Amino acid sequence: MPKRPREEDFDAIHHVVAQGNGRARIVLDDDDRRVFSRRFASTANVCGWIVHTDCLMDTHHHAIVETPEPNLGRGMQRVLGGYASLFNERHTREGHLFHGPFWSRRIVDDAHFFTACL
Repeated sequence: MPKRPREEDFDAIHHVVAQGNGRARIVLDDDDRRVFSRRFASTANVCGWIVHTDCLMDTHHHAIVETPEPNLGRGMQRVLGGYASLFNERHTREGHLFHGPFWSRRIVDDAHFFTACL
């Protein structure tokens, strides 16, 4: 069954989740947290995103992102691909850090927005 296309559009709000491969940790220490957070913030700035909230957990990252331009996929590729390369180099490891492409759902109403922010 083909994958459903990502819903990208101008001025869209998305609930975005990136999960570690096999539910493995994507951050091991505070340095990893700083690198990921800076990379996410930098990408948000470059892409013009409005980040309503984000939460970096040991095994995954959640965010509510508003995209004035339809560039969520491109931006998340920059965040996750770049971070994974740095993580693998720093921790002398190989292979996929993240479980496939990131997950996202477009938020379509206030109830969904507030629920996703909890």
